[in-house]
Amino acid sequence: MNKHENQLLPWVENPYKLWSLEEILKIGAERYISLGKILRKVELELEALAGAHEPLTGEKLILLRALMFGLKTECHGLFLSPLAVTVQNNIARLGKVTSADPKYEGGVLATLTDAINEEMKTQLFLYIQPHKAKYYERTNNSFVEKFPERFPKAYKELWQAGNCFAIDQYSACVFHCMRAAEIGLRSLAVHLKVKPPKDTTYAQWGDLIGAIQREVDRLRSGGNVKQTKAIKEKITFCSDALSHFRNLKDAYRNHVAHVRTDYTESHRLQSFP
Repeated sequence: MNKHENQLLPWVENPYKLWSLEEILKIGAERYISLGKILRKVELELEALAGAHEPLTGEKLILLRALMFGLKTECHGLFLSPLAVTVQNNIARLGKVTSADPKYEGGVLATLTDAINEEMKTQLFLYIQPHKAKYYERTNNSFVEKFPERFPKAYKELWQAGNCFAIDQYSACVFHCMRAAEIGLRSLAVHLKVKPPKDTTYAQWGDLIGAIQREVDRLRSGGNVKQTKAIKEKITFCSDALSHFRNLKDAYRNHVAHVRTDYTESHRLQSFP
């Protein structure tokens, strides 16, 4: 049994994992080389038999079927499944005959070889520049290491933002960052128990910011609120957060949400950590 049988390439089994060039060459090259060797072995065998004008019978026919079976295994392992089915059909056909014409089988092999070459052209790999690789799937990056348990939804958005940044989808990166920021804005509104014009879940940024600002003004004005250290710290924290949310809203959120700006890598320091 071929050692590769029923073994898909790792990037087929894990399509969204980032693979280095070294890993691709180390793991994948063996499979492609094996496929090439089998194709060449079948080709040489058929050429020799065709030159001798000998039909394929007995052990020679069994050998051809065995080589075709190896070809099917490699096609399947390289995720060339449609071709694996075609090769299997040829194996079944050869199993029903007692003699085969090597010239005809050579034509079948040539057709399969062309099909394999064309199919392999569809196996595309996305290249990520080295300085951006750490943002893809957030590998080797601690920016959001505490987010999963505290802000799981925001964590998901920042994770997606990192992936978008890594593959040069900068507007999508900003969009996901703004979705993460919006989760923080709504959480602050819920924490302060403010009442925007609409339900907090559906209120716009401006409504939420306005409602939070009114609550901060109420706390600052005194009235029935005693100006304790905790209240003063709360006012400072909320005021600082509001300044950030206002800036994000005016500089990024409105522009990306309403298709006013296309972002490029030059915005990296401002729009993404």
